[in-house]
Amino acid sequence: MGITIAKEYVSYFFPKVNTRTLVQFLDLWFKRFQSFHHRVDNDNPELHYFTVIHDININFSNALKMILEGLIIPIVKKDLEFRDITANAISFSFEVD
Repeated sequence: MGITIAKEYVSYFFPKVNTRTLVQFLDLWFKRFQSFHHRVDNDNPELHYFTVIHDININFSNALKMILEGLIIPIVKKDLEFRDITANAISFSFEVD
């Protein structure tokens, strides 16, 4: 499902799908949730941290995790680190080149 999102939705908003447009897409997409926070590491500006608060349930958090893995990993070609996955929120980070 994440691959489908990358091909269909990211390319709907941006003519090229790359790490820069991926981060922009995530910022747009996460604005639809109750709350989200995106920050860039001060020591490593390629490292992006996201926290999404959705207040839905743990099943949604797990589904969102799978979607994000399928979306982000093929584009950044690096691991995606999930720090917290709860019934109300998900936090993750990844590095871009």
